Amino acid sequence: MYRHLLVPVDSSVLSTTNADAAVHLAQRLGARITFLHATADLAATRAGAALKRSDPATFAESTFGDSHTLLSRCAAYADAAHVPCDTVSTANDHPVNAIVETATHCGCDLIVMATKGSQGVSGWLHGSHTERVLRNCPVALLVTRIATSDPITQQEQALAFVHEEHESIASVILAMRSLMRKAQYAGEPLDTSSLEAMLEFLLAYPRRQRQSVPVIHKVLRARALISAKLLDDMEARHKDQRALTITAMEGVRRVMSDLGGDSKELLAQLNELADLTWRGLEREEREVWPMAREHLTQEDWALASLELSQFSRPDDEGELSVSAVRRLFMRIAELRAGTP
Repeated sequence: MYRHLLVPVDSSVLSTTNADAAVHLAQRLGARITFLHATADLAATRAGAALKRSDPATFAESTFGDSHTLLSRCAAYADAAHVPCDTVSTANDHPVNAIVETATHCGCDLIVMATKGSQGVSGWLHGSHTERVLRNCPVALLVTRIATSDPITQQEQALAFVHEEHESIASVILAMRSLMRKAQYAGEPLDTSSLEAMLEFLLAYPRRQRQSVPVIHKVLRARALISAKLLDDMEARHKDQRALTITAMEGVRRVMSDLGGDSKELLAQLNELADLTWRGLEREEREVWPMAREHLTQEDWALASLELSQFSRPDDEGELSVSAVRRLFMRIAELRAGTP
């Protein structure tokens, strides 16, 4: 039986559906997952090599910032499903080589991929990454989906916005809990600088994705009256969560200030925030989205997907910069690697 799955990921909806399938498969098998993301090898260029020598931190952010963001979200989703996982980010201009090398190095016994395909089953075996992995890798390959014969639906497109938001928030909450455990049980100083960045992220997460839940809630309310109480409860929880985040941010800044603050009180606030947020994410996944899948029509999903796509452009204010998000998720990746 397969015990260790390698799951290559990117930022596409197809990759999101594949990662979801892989996590459910790992649950059933009692297996672990290694998520892999391969980025372009900037050091192979003259400018990239010069940047690596002169400013290693900026080079790392440029090379791996988006990769850490993506992998942290995948890891959070696996953690929420109680699936043990690792993440690998590599700079390699040849994704197939990265997949084969990582599978061999990490001792994986099954690669789980999706493919865009060409013309159904006969098409995906010609010239694709999947075909080259199949030819070169010494372990089994499972293709979860061929997009040309099973295209991404409007429902999946819309829910991809939701899952990206949930995975991003979950990764921040997990990292926050890691910092709190280190302060409470390992005697380490409370990392208030990282906590401030995490709380800022929860407050100022790019607004295009903050719209995903309200958009689908609005459509669901109009379609299914039975959803009203559940959605009222969820939206009240979101308001409580935001109020707690603001309170915790004030507490962090008091502790960081010359006047100081009560670290124990702050830890209590952060624990309450983490618990409330985590329970809210679980309830959305367990109750709200199954109800949406049951009651919303194809036209509803198409309208939701269209409205959500309007938020795909960067906001001009009120959100963290791209570089700040990259640094935060690089820090989260470091915290994950250092967590017992």
